[in-house]
Amino acid sequence: MKVSHDGRPSGGRRASVLAPLVPYCTKTRRYRARTIARTNERDCRRHPQCCAGRGAIWTAGLPHASLGSFGWVEGGAQAMVAAFLAEACTVIVPTFSWGFAVPPPASDRPARNGWDYDEFPGPAAGLGRVYNPSSNEIDRDMGAVPAAVLLWPGRWRGDHPLSSFSAAGPLAGVLISAQRPWDVWAPLRALVEAGGSVVLMGVGFDSMTLLHLAEQMAGRKPFVRWANGPDGRPMGVQVGGCSNGFHKFEPVLRPLTTSCRVGNSLWQVVPARQAVEQAAAAIRKRPRITHCAAPGCGRCRDAVLGGPIAPR
Repeated sequence: MKVSHDGRPSGGRRASVLAPLVPYCTKTRRYRARTIARTNERDCRRHPQCCAGRGAIWTAGLPHASLGSFGWVEGGAQAMVAAFLAEACTVIVPTFSWGFAVPPPASDRPARNGWDYDEFPGPAAGLGRVYNPSSNEIDRDMGAVPAAVLLWPGRWRGDHPLSSFSAAGPLAGVLISAQRPWDVWAPLRALVEAGGSVVLMGVGFDSMTLLHLAEQMAGRKPFVRWANGPDGRPMGVQVGGCSNGFHKFEPVLRPLTTSCRVGNSLWQVVPARQAVEQAAAAIRKRPRITHCAAPGCGRCRDAVLGGPIAPR
């Protein structure tokens, strides 16, 4: 697919997975997410060539987005989510909430867990608090699109106090229902089984949460952190590790990637199944591919070694 500098198709075959994502209107000269969801509105009705998206169906997708990367969008993140849902897509996003984290119990401190227990006793933000999937609490750095999905009527949120995923759309329950504190990446496996894709909107592969599933598929154990369980007592839960080195997967996944530009934003779509399989193979072949640039990163070091060792 060829796309001009402002994101409009400039000829060639349209990639159906990208078609609902191109929101530029040549008449209004704005990026309007809601024109994707309804391409026959009055100001675009006589200019159908400017609003890609007709007839394109995308079963399920995991978007990682920087809205600021491609400029102003009328309606903001809510309009972006509505655009996906209008195409019968299911949108799944990470909705992490580390405000529920608590210190580890003295009796439950696995080795090789990316944590120096003597140096840092643990976060106190979650003391006295208990997570529930009905909560709309989310870390501020998760971004506007995950926050919008979390507030969407009828959304599903996973049963994980620190690293939940949330979804809206026809397959939301299918993707989310299996997540548990000790099965953090269940929604990503469901995305793979559903034939879904990952969409990187103005962000790089170091934002690609799916690569944590690839680590697990390659034989690594997820790290353990702690939050209060339903009984109010600390319980261990699975979480991901450092992703600052994930940009090194770009050449591995490039052959699978369909790309276009919307304004100054590079949007990249990667099929989840092929991506996670190839990334897992790359980790098995070269374990340090996930290591970030910090030589002393304890999480990267312990992940390369295989992850936590359960106490005997």
